[in-house]
Amino acid sequence: FSSRLVPSWLMVSQRPFEELIGGDSLKRALSISIARTHVTKNKKCTHWQLPQNTVARYVRLQLENFDFLHIAQVEVFGTIGQNNLSVGRCAYVDCGRQCTAAVVEPLKDPTDIQIAYKRAVQADARNADILRQLETFALEYDKFGREIRIGACVNCNAGGEQCAMCQMRLAFKTEFEEIPLGTAGRCLTLDEMAKMLLTAPKPKLNYTPKQKAD
Repeated sequence: FSSRLVPSWLMVSQRPFEELIGGDSLKRALSISIARTHVTKNKKCTHWQLPQNTVARYVRLQLENFDFLHIAQVEVFGTIGQNNLSVGRCAYVDCGRQCTAAVVEPLKDPTDIQIAYKRAVQADARNADILRQLETFALEYDKFGREIRIGACVNCNAGGEQCAMCQMRLAFKTEFEEIPLGTAGRCLTLDEMAKMLLTAPKPKLNYTPKQKAD
């Protein structure tokens, strides 16, 4: 019966999949999935490791063709550490106006420390000025500074879901191309970007007045 499982698609999504059968149901399911894999080999056990930073809630296994679907079981496992956005037990929390500070035990894995620093600085360059004061991130500041421009964004999901910063840069692509860098070519902070966008010249309107009837 395992031969009936191929070809099929295994996919995950942050939104519920539609309960459709046949037609374009597979195409619509793939369109809302943030990560997917094509199962083409007949094996007793198929293993799929999701891309890093993938956050999903719903899982679907769907045949590519019309046939009976026979499976013994489907097991879904989460990951620990930075991949699951968990950095340990919170020791202290303090809430202020429009901000929340949480204190957790220091990270021990150098890779996790580097990923945490990159995520913070890519979200807002000003975070580098805060993290440089902590001994844990002193080496990361000396290595990367106030900006992370190498490689893909670590805050975006590998399945195609963009982070808020990348969505903003895409929405205001033309404005960002004209915005100059900060002093000595440093990366702008979120506050500086907001000020630049709010004061940027407004685009010209393509308005054609209506002709008055005689």
